Amino acid sequence: MTIPKMSRAEIMARAEAKQQTVLDFLASGEVWTTEPILCQLLSLSARRVQVLLARMSRDALVRPEKVEGFGRLRWAWGITPTGIAFSENAAPDCPRFESLPSLQFMQHHLDTQRARLQAEAAGWAWKAGKLLYNTGLLKVPDALATSPTGERLAIEIERTIKTPLRYQQIIPQALRDVKAGRYDRVQYISPQNRADAVERALRRVESVKVGGEPVKLTDQHWARFSFSNLADWPTPGAQK
Repeated sequence: MTIPKMSRAEIMARAEAKQQTVLDFLASGEVWTTEPILCQLLSLSARRVQVLLARMSRDALVRPEKVEGFGRLRWAWGITPTGIAFSENAAPDCPRFESLPSLQFMQHHLDTQRARLQAEAAGWAWKAGKLLYNTGLLKVPDALATSPTGERLAIEIERTIKTPLRYQQIIPQALRDVKAGRYDRVQYISPQNRADAVERALRRVESVKVGGEPVKLTDQHWARFSFSNLADWPTPGAQK
């Protein structure tokens, strides 16, 4: 079977569409990302993504920043004010890229983007955590995700297990956000396949303080929390 060659105009239109996808992704609150994430987003080879990013950098739509000490990753790419202006669906309060965070928070950011791409591939809607400040949430999650059936989840990418004291603070905040109708439950996602350990850590908290008074946590409270490994989510039946 002979595959028809694309005309130059068709090639340019396809490249423009890919560029628009990158701009809309970054301007939706993601701000910066890496080549491997864009390979997944665009379904392109690393070489083609590099060519695309070089052109976008030349046009001042994104800018590169060198990465040190992050495995084989050498560059990250962030959106500029020009890139935000050229996005067709830019969030009104999307920040421009200024600098990279610490290596720990870089990994957390990229794990959150992987969760997003998996969710969107399964038909979910996604709102990045950077857009959730000053929206009335008591505990700002890493993202808010809405399932194809309309269930709203606060997404927490849990790379490190927190202390019981910290979970005692987080749990009542999340339950109050659920009660206020801001979302339906909290989805903890472990990138390192430690969802069981994360669940055990939270469940060690037997009671929390609400309004200064201790409240014992029941199965009804725990029903508002789910735990999954990143590799499994959002596969139906993978969460618990």
